[in-house]
Amino acid sequence: MLDATLAVMPVIAQAKVPLLNAGSSSIKITDPGNPWTFRIMPNEVMQGVDIATNAYERLNARTAVLLHENTNAGIGNAQVFSDTFAKLGGKVLADIGFSRDVNDFTAIATRVAGLGKVDVIPTYTLEGQGLKITQALAQAGVVKGGGGEAIQLGTIWLPFGFEQKAGKAAIGYIRIVQFDPTDPREVVRNFVDAFKAKYNADPTHLNAHAYDQIMLISDVVRRGGHDPESIRDGLAATKDFVGVTGSVAFDKNNQNVKMDTIHYMETMPDLSWKALKWN
Repeated sequence: MLDATLAVMPVIAQAKVPLLNAGSSSIKITDPGNPWTFRIMPNEVMQGVDIATNAYERLNARTAVLLHENTNAGIGNAQVFSDTFAKLGGKVLADIGFSRDVNDFTAIATRVAGLGKVDVIPTYTLEGQGLKITQALAQAGVVKGGGGEAIQLGTIWLPFGFEQKAGKAAIGYIRIVQFDPTDPREVVRNFVDAFKAKYNADPTHLNAHAYDQIMLISDVVRRGGHDPESIRDGLAATKDFVGVTGSVAFDKNNQNVKMDTIHYMETMPDLSWKALKWN
């Protein structure tokens, strides 16, 4: 998604068509960005600072081990967490990167188990390796899902349904999701009920983001947007839109600055989500 977004941005700008991005997290999209591209979700730096701060202040974490794929996104996300956590007074015991062709994480889990007391393990990787890492950490007795004390942390890398695939190993995992289906707000309940009635299924973050994108454009049109340029200007002026994923207020780089679009979920013993309401 990230590479596709970055590739299409100059084409969109040349065509002078507004691009309303939902989940691509790279800071390059909006910093410096271009006047035709907007993003609803907080960028990778905003997410990294937020999760590190919550780990330190809400979970009382003082030690961390970073696990990440050796890609620009993986390294960059881990670095933001590390820098923020260290400034707050935390200590990173190990920064462990790996390539996307690694399939067995037993050695890495064993290494983490030998580091002593680890409070949190921020993990940045896609679902396939994410499943194997979580299960390996549980088998090594490191994380709560395996009887350990460490809390695995994650951002928006993992899709809806990860817990059901990871099984009991995911218990205690706290991760950012882009949509909270348990949100009691009326706008969310109406959306969930309408989606279930029409599709006989629960909406995922993809459905929620698509809905918010459409409703945000509709809001701009109601405010006078009638062509690409006026819709672009209307989006840029958005300061108080409220959607099912959260609220939207764009800064000068067309980046949403509202942090209530970050939803923290803790995986419970029955593999359901508990919303932590940290933002």
